[in-house]
Amino acid sequence: MEEAAAMVASLPDDVLREILVRVTNLADLLRCGLACKGWRRLLADPTFLQRRWSDQARFVGFFGRKYGHEELFFTPTPRSALGPGRRALSSFVTAVPAALIDKAVPLASRHGLLLVRLKHVDLEPGIIQLAVCNLLAGACHMLPPLDFRSAFDASWVRANFHSRCHWNGYAILTSTDCTSGGDDSRSTSSFFQVVSISIYSKGMNCSFLHTFSSNEASWRVRTDWSLGIMRPDKFMSSVDAVVRRGTVHWVFRYDEEVCLHTIDLNTRTGHISLTKLPFLMNRGGYNDLCLTLAVNGALSVLWMQTQGTQLDIWEEQEEDQLNVDASSEWKCARTIKLKEPGMKENDATQLYVVGEKSGILLLTDKYQNVYTANLETGMMEEVVDWPYGYYIHHKDTVLFEMDLPAIFSSWLDTKYT
Repeated sequence: MEEAAAMVASLPDDVLREILVRVTNLADLLRCGLACKGWRRLLADPTFLQRRWSDQARFVGFFGRKYGHEELFFTPTPRSALGPGRRALSSFVTAVPAALIDKAVPLASRHGLLLVRLKHVDLEPGIIQLAVCNLLAGACHMLPPLDFRSAFDASWVRANFHSRCHWNGYAILTSTDCTSGGDDSRSTSSFFQVVSISIYSKGMNCSFLHTFSSNEASWRVRTDWSLGIMRPDKFMSSVDAVVRRGTVHWVFRYDEEVCLHTIDLNTRTGHISLTKLPFLMNRGGYNDLCLTLAVNGALSVLWMQTQGTQLDIWEEQEEDQLNVDASSEWKCARTIKLKEPGMKENDATQLYVVGEKSGILLLTDKYQNVYTANLETGMMEEVVDWPYGYYIHHKDTVLFEMDLPAIFSSWLDTKYT
């Protein structure tokens, strides 16, 4: 044993790199980094990290449920860094009973964190239990119960909480999203913030903002009447959000004006605004589009054409790139034709948008097959781990991405401090 250890210790760094880059299991690679300072130095090198994950996209899979079923599971994308095979959430998070976590509702994700609502918790109407799961660390942070009764009459909330006059949007942010200037209290890699925005109508007509930070003990609550003109029973939206430079954006369809809007929340100032987008909704249903970020960081709408497999990519043209509140225009930056290997030119398969992360689009067709598509090349791949014939819906699905080099480097730093 001592001779083998001495032999390994005598290997040149370039040989060790070639061995370590072939370690496929993340947990095993982390153990290698904890073996000694020399190995940790090699693994923490940015060149090694980029090489290790150079052929793997940040979008590694999605959380969803088979339509009509309660069980939540993770489905990997082709060549996912988390490996093949569908898995229950409890396979990542062991600190919470499987019977509870596997029936959670996915709400939002960001930088390796997943926000869920626990359904089977004995709470009164108007109170929900949220949790933030760190999948790679296997940790679960239970948040204080979120009580919607504190801002409104409790009897009104009990009567209307699950009705169409109530809508919630969610977002999870990390320290990078929330820090500005020299706020050191939010500079740690473990910091996160959860945002919940609710809109009520039917006599109330106001929005209700909850925020929770991991360095605080309770939710902060604020009532805002500036969005009171909206009627939540008239729009549809996915609950997950787009985060850009500290501002959270939710997109929705407002039927009475037949157009799209975004609700925009600046998390640093608390300012909430409403933006009307120059798109008429006469070209298809809501499941034909999604809000995302372009490569240049601009807000972007991906819109599948009503017939066929052509995708229009619209981008916001900001007059002042440093001012997110500046007036802007939108233009169709490009149109691409999505194509599955083996698909003929005249094939008329209709595709529907589920979501997008890291330049990879998640789609489904009328036969409930699920695909990913590269927005640069337009090439599609089937997600073989999705159960055949089961319907997938954007409202029940949260796409999951990770910056694996950054997360792995953060792990090494945490273990050695």
